[in-house]
Amino acid sequence: MRWTSSSIAVGALLLLAPTAAAQTPPLPPGQIAQVSGVPILQTDFDHWREVAIRSAGGEQPEQQTRDQVMQLLISFQWIELEAKRRGITVPSGAVYTSYKRQRDQAFPHDEDFERFLEKSGQTVADIKLRVRLDLLSTRIRDHVVRRAKTPRGQQRLLNRFVKRFTRHYKAQTICGEPYATSECGSTAPLSV
Repeated sequence: MRWTSSSIAVGALLLLAPTAAAQTPPLPPGQIAQVSGVPILQTDFDHWREVAIRSAGGEQPEQQTRDQVMQLLISFQWIELEAKRRGITVPSGAVYTSYKRQRDQAFPHDEDFERFLEKSGQTVADIKLRVRLDLLSTRIRDHVVRRAKTPRGQQRLLNRFVKRFTRHYKAQTICGEPYATSECGSTAPLSV
């Protein structure tokens, strides 16, 4: 076969065509990422970024803070989606009971808890969200290892699950280009 400039140009177009077709469209306004179509909003990122800055005492580099917050927000979605996929729920009463127990252990006086909220930038809803996700994570873990007979078997099942879980949800995670972390399966431009 003889290579001509036109055959090279056609070949180059064929090579470029799949890339152009596979390009991810921009995320809708206000979104910085999506997990399986569920949006992660700029407003949520801004809130948790402030919490991360306060907890680090302002001593953490911006990129590290951004990555930490994105990992947190993405993990929230991954856990929610996996719980839904497995039919695992946590009643609001269980969330409140666990929240109240943890709060009373850590802060015997209401004033101490209020100071903590003020200093950390978190809200009661934030704390309850974290408690809920912790309870969901525990129930998912229990579901995954329920058939194991030994601690070693539990660990093997858990390790296998974590690999599949990460691969599955990473493939469904699209992050806006400036917010991309290792949890993002692909990136997309942000809407202007």
